[in-house]
Amino acid sequence: MNEERDYLYLKGTEELGEVIDALHEIKAREVIVVIPRNTKCFLNSTNLSLLKHEINKLKKKVYFDTDDEHIISLAKEHGFDIFLSEYGVNEITKIVTDILPPQKTKPKIKKIVSRERNTDYDSDRDRHRKKKSKLPITTLVIIAIIIIGGIYLIFSNYLTSATLVIKIKSEKIPIEENLILSANASVSDLNKGILPAEYIEITKNHSIRQKTTGLKSGRGNPSGKVKFINTDKENSISIIPGTRIQSPQGNIYRTVERVNLEPGGEQEVNVFADKNDEKYYLSDLNTKFTIPGLKGTQWENKIEVILIEPIIASDETKIVSLDDINQGKLNLEKQLQEIVKQELKLKYSDYVFPEELGVFDIKFLNVSHSVGQQTDEIILTGSASLKTIGVKESVLKNFLKDVVSQQNLKKDLNFQIINLKINSFRMANFDLKNNELSVIFSGEAEIKGEIDSKKLLAEIAGKSEDEVKEVIEKYPQIEKADLTLYPYWSKKMPVDISKINVKIK
Repeated sequence: MNEERDYLYLKGTEELGEVIDALHEIKAREVIVVIPRNTKCFLNSTNLSLLKHEINKLKKKVYFDTDDEHIISLAKEHGFDIFLSEYGVNEITKIVTDILPPQKTKPKIKKIVSRERNTDYDSDRDRHRKKKSKLPITTLVIIAIIIIGGIYLIFSNYLTSATLVIKIKSEKIPIEENLILSANASVSDLNKGILPAEYIEITKNHSIRQKTTGLKSGRGNPSGKVKFINTDKENSISIIPGTRIQSPQGNIYRTVERVNLEPGGEQEVNVFADKNDEKYYLSDLNTKFTIPGLKGTQWENKIEVILIEPIIASDETKIVSLDDINQGKLNLEKQLQEIVKQELKLKYSDYVFPEELGVFDIKFLNVSHSVGQQTDEIILTGSASLKTIGVKESVLKNFLKDVVSQQNLKKDLNFQIINLKINSFRMANFDLKNNELSVIFSGEAEIKGEIDSKKLLAEIAGKSEDEVKEVIEKYPQIEKADLTLYPYWSKKMPVDISKINVKIK
């Protein structure tokens, strides 16, 4: 096959015509053109098109041999063959044993000036053939094996990299604990289930209006509604139920509820006449009243009273029934508890309390009317106090995490708590004397295993895929692992752990 192939060595300064002339002179069926980097005539697409046309007319197989990537790229675009690029490893070995490609340090062709035979070029080529023929085939095979082995060694030890994607198991475990919230404790006690807490007491007063449902036949005393206005911008005043107000005609009317006036404040109040007489009827909404009880005091000219609803009598008179008072007390108790709960939530928003909250104490302070008295509504006033013990939510959760951690450490498990949910927090006993609240906690913790990535890297470095699988199986917290090696034919992990990328999900 050596007689069928020849080499054309260029210096890099030739013109296209000189290269074409040289190709015409070579008689071999295959020609390998050895092209130095930056050879100008091969960096032009037009030149390559012309050269391709001439080569097709010569009916020769022409290969380009160059390490100039730009020339290689242009040559491939125009359909030229690159020497050895189309062969596999076995074919390369066969070619190497047949012809050893000359190095770039070999003598280069002298300047070509015409189609005449270049004797210097022919003599260089003949010397190359003679030198090549002196190398034994076995030597060439050994060289090829060494080269291929070296390439494989480079890829195996220096270019191999790996990516290991690990998915960690997570699970939810139930928590049931009996705890003692102690206002006297300063530190937590895991073994006894005691954690520091805070004693809290809240007291609120509240009043409600309750419509009366009792009826009395016949006309009752005329009644209506007035507005009390405090013109003093600095002081407040409280006026008791039953306070007398007097009309310009001298008629007396009485209030049916307590009046609390803030500085500059006002309040609407129901009133009824002292006598059941039409002379007490009032319909002029401009009517102003005086307060006899304030005469001669600093408030005499500071409290104004104006009629806002006519004072008249109806055919049926509403009176207070026992059911009205009882229903009013129930409504007041509910509202007082709700007000206290809202106050607790507002002031201690980051605290956890038992579902029963604690001990409520409800007191009824005043009812504006007695059973049988004439009025459209009654006013009930009461007071509620709550005594309880609460703990900051962060303190409780940290305590419970410590409890879970203590339990799992006994099982020699490495994990982290990623979430803790409170399902119920019920009161078992409230020891007011010692300011301790016993509670039953129910919830669940979501835990996720942890892995020492440095230890894992040390265990899998340099291992085969099967050996890596065996290492992974020793970690019960790993749910799934995907290994990718590069290049794809690599069978072992890199020895250098910096080339192993471990991703934990």
